[in-house]
Amino acid sequence: MDIYFRKPADGERGEFMPVTCAMQIVSGNLTQRLSSVNLGRAFMDQGYQQKRTSNSRGYIVVRRSAEEIQIRMHAVALDDKPF
Repeated sequence: MDIYFRKPADGERGEFMPVTCAMQIVSGNLTQRLSSVNLGRAFMDQGYQQKRTSNSRGYIVVRRSAEEIQIRMHAVALDDKPF
């Protein structure tokens, strides 16, 4: 999830991201089913601000650009920490 989104920095304005939209972005080509509950927990565990509207739940995020995603994926590939 942190490959695609990041928390807004102090003073930076984020955007409201409904969990259903985040699921579409994150699950792209996943073969395993992704649960909205698990994705919501991941956002909460990482400290994202939760928001509710009259018809959806979501989080305040900054969407990473395609370039940021590539950089992040390369960094993850080079990370030698075990799972």
